[in-house]
Amino acid sequence: MLKKVGFFPELDPKRAVEMGEPSIHASVRAVGEPDEGQILQYLNDGHMIISVMEGGPDVITGEYGYQEASGCSSWISGGAWVWRYDLAHYLRRHHVELSTDFLSHARSSGCTVPPLGDEEMLELADQLAADWKR
Repeated sequence: MLKKVGFFPELDPKRAVEMGEPSIHASVRAVGEPDEGQILQYLNDGHMIISVMEGGPDVITGEYGYQEASGCSSWISGGAWVWRYDLAHYLRRHHVELSTDFLSHARSSGCTVPPLGDEEMLELADQLAADWKR
């Protein structure tokens, strides 16, 4: 089962209770982790598993036009974890606090997303599609 990070209730109200994430507003910090740039690179290097054709505002500022606004709710994975495409924006702009388990995982890999073969990508897509339909 894939672990999820950054699925804040304000980004997906329908699943807010199920995801168990704190409010994004409670997760905003004035400064990020010392290695935030490496964590951002990890998020950006993830594999797009489910692509969603939509746009959305920054739920904190209401602004549009940030890099990940188009396709914001697409699902990205590094193999063991899954996150929304716009999580990188919220980390970069608002330094949102992320799960310590996720940070440990990313750091233990040197913040390098492993390559995934076609079969692995399809398996992840199947898992996520089943979860999405719930």
